[in-house]
Amino acid sequence: MFLEAETFIHATENRERVLDATLDIFRGYNYEIYERMVLGHHGNPITVITIKVYGCDSEQAVKRLISRLDKLDRNIIRASLVDRSERNRIYLRLDKQELVNGRIVLGHTDDVIKITISVDGIKAKSLGMENVLRMLGLD
Repeated sequence: MFLEAETFIHATENRERVLDATLDIFRGYNYEIYERMVLGHHGNPITVITIKVYGCDSEQAVKRLISRLDKLDRNIIRASLVDRSERNRIYLRLDKQELVNGRIVLGHTDDVIKITISVDGIKAKSLGMENVLRMLGLD
């Protein structure tokens, strides 16, 4: 299993606040962080941050992430699992502004932190993604 988060930090945003809030999801786990600079459509600088957690740490990080979502968001994930998953991957979008304010909430705009949860293909196929999510705390 692995867990990946990716976000775009625009020049008008406080890089440290966004990065610190994003890293808070992974505190206590071994992670790798990648940073690259790109130019936006109008030539504006954008920092792309990607954070990856692998192995046992990723499973624990996913459990903690799910536990921090409120019941409504967990219900939304369950109800929209078909739209949020492909093969052995589950895709979530977290509201970046809410995260900076200390809350983990599903995002519905473009200003998000994209989360990819990749489950072992054999486990996903044999158990089904719904059961895998249940094992990860989405009950």
